[in-house]
Amino acid sequence: LNEAQAATILSNLSRERSMPEFVGVFIPPRERMEEYALSSRSEKYIELLAETIVPAVEAKFAAYGSPPAKKGTRRLLVGPSFGGLVSAFSSIRYPALFPNMASQSGAFWYREAKITAELDRLESGKQLNWSLDAGFFEAENLRQANFRFLARAREKGIRTSYLDFPTAHRWIGWRGRLPATLRSFFQKRNCEDLW
Repeated sequence: LNEAQAATILSNLSRERSMPEFVGVFIPPRERMEEYALSSRSEKYIELLAETIVPAVEAKFAAYGSPPAKKGTRRLLVGPSFGGLVSAFSSIRYPALFPNMASQSGAFWYREAKITAELDRLESGKQLNWSLDAGFFEAENLRQANFRFLARAREKGIRTSYLDFPTAHRWIGWRGRLPATLRSFFQKRNCEDLW
């Protein structure tokens, strides 16, 4: 929220005629590595997200807006690094709830066998829409793990996009890429089916 200045980005994008009004939900981790790195605590974290937080937020803020959208289509999980890893995991576990996912410099290398096994268990990825990106100046093992995960996602039928950026593994790069990522999912001309 602070490092990426996400509230400002969401506010500015909400003012654009071609974009929806955004409601952002930011959940600070208590123990980032335990919650995001696909441990047993990650299971509890995404269960809390899916079964408690999403219903509470949508009840309070009427997040679907008007006109009504297909359930879940206007919801997007976004996370950098380990946040990208847990966002992908959440989308795989709850595809109807989180069909849209953006991973920025996803730390797939850290638990590659587990996230790949989860993806392999997914019956079909046709309902999913994912965006992955990484910086040119990031560690080669991170970039290669992203390429392998992207290839496996495409084999499962997941609609995917992938972009390389001239950045390193830093907040400034993720912040700079966030508006383009949000536009790719929500700009009216790109996603008429959501409107």
